[in-house]
Amino acid sequence: MKTTNLVQKIFVGLSLVFFVALFYSKFVLSLTLFGFAFLAFAEWLTTRRTIDLNLSKKGSIWILAYTLVFLSILMSGINSYNLSEWFKHLQLKLPFLVLPIAFYHLNPIAKKNFHLIIYAFLSISSISAAHVMLLYVLDMDYYNKLIQHGQSLATPIHHVSYSLILSFAAITGVILFLEDRYFIKMRWLALGLAGLLFMFMHILAVRTGIVTMYIGLIILSFRQVYLTKNILQGVGCMILCAIAPIIAYYFVPSFFYKVGYSVWDLTMLAEGKAVNYSDGGRYLSLKMGCEVFRENMLMGTGLGDLSSSCENWYLANVEDYKGKLNYPHNQFLFALTSTGLLGFFLYQLGIWIPFFKEKLYANSFTLVLYAIVFSTFFIETQLERSTGICFFLFFCLLVSKIDSKNLIDT
Repeated sequence: MKTTNLVQKIFVGLSLVFFVALFYSKFVLSLTLFGFAFLAFAEWLTTRRTIDLNLSKKGSIWILAYTLVFLSILMSGINSYNLSEWFKHLQLKLPFLVLPIAFYHLNPIAKKNFHLIIYAFLSISSISAAHVMLLYVLDMDYYNKLIQHGQSLATPIHHVSYSLILSFAAITGVILFLEDRYFIKMRWLALGLAGLLFMFMHILAVRTGIVTMYIGLIILSFRQVYLTKNILQGVGCMILCAIAPIIAYYFVPSFFYKVGYSVWDLTMLAEGKAVNYSDGGRYLSLKMGCEVFRENMLMGTGLGDLSSSCENWYLANVEDYKGKLNYPHNQFLFALTSTGLLGFFLYQLGIWIPFFKEKLYANSFTLVLYAIVFSTFFIETQLERSTGICFFLFFCLLVSKIDSKNLIDT
C-alpha cells in the first residue's frame, strides 16, 4: 500500500496548487487538471497488477455521467457554422471530460486526507479574502464609490465567481466544526475563519454570493435539524439570516451602497431604461434568450452561432444598444438557447445523475455546493466560466471518491 499512500500525498499537494490557481492563475489551473489525469494514469500503471480488490471503484462509474455535459457541447457543433467559436466553448468544457475520467481511475481518498484538503481550501480562501479586504481598507472611499456605480471590489477573479467560492468556503468552515473527527483542535479555527468569511461577504457586497451563502446555511441547518432533532440550531440559523443583513445595512458601508444601487437599478428597469444597467441588462438577456430559443427549440442555435444570434436580436430589438453583448443570464436558458432541448436534456442528466446515483445529497459539502450552484442557474451562467466549472467539478468528484469503508491507512 506504499504506492497508494504516496499517491494520496501527491493528490493532497496537487489539490493545494489547484486552490491557489483557482484564484490566481488560469494557466496553472489548466495544468492541475492534466496533473490529476497524469496522477490517475500513473496510479493505474503502477498498481494495475497489485491493486487490492477491496479498493474496487464499483459504483463510481456514475461520476462519468458528468461527461454528458461535454457531449452536449460536442453535439452543438453539428449545427454551428462558426466552428472556431464553437471550439472555444468546447475547450472551455474540457474539464467535464478530463476530470471525471481522471477521478474515476483514482483510488478512494482517505477521510483524513479529505478533511485536510477542505481545511486547505478554507485557509487559502481566507488568505485571499484578507488580501481583498486589505485593498479595500487602504482605499475605502474609492471602492465605495465603485460600488455606488454598480462595480465591485478588486477581486483576483470575476467578482461573482469569487463570491460564490467564498460563500462555499464560509459554509465549509461550519461543516468542519460540526463534523470533523480527525483534526479536533482545528475545528474552532475552522469556525472562526467561517465567521470572518461570513462578515467579509457582506463587505464584498456581491448579491449573488451573499444570497447563495444564506441559502447554503439554511440548507445546512435543515440537515442538522433532521439529523440531530435539535430545532434550536435551525431557529438560531434563521435568526442569524434575518438579522445579519439588517446589521450589515447600517454598519457596513459597501453593503449599504450596494443596496442603494440595487434599488436605483430596479427603478431604472421599471422606467424602461434597461439596456446599460445591471438588472435591466439581465432582464433583456432573458427576454432575448426566450425569443431566440423559440426559433431554435430542438437543436438550438449551436454554440458557434450563439454570439451572432444574440447580437442580431439586440440590433433588431434594442434602440440604444451600444454593442455590449449579453448571453442569456440564466444557465438553463443558456443551454436551451445554444444546444436546444436535446442538448439541455443531456446537460441536465450530466449534472444530476451523479448527485442522485453517487448520493452526493447525503454529504453536507456537496449538498450545500449543489444548493449554491443550482440557485445561481436562475440568475448567472457560472458553468460558462473556467473557474466556475473547475470549482464545481472538483468538489463533487472529491466527495464521490471518499473512502467510506476506511480501507486506506494514512
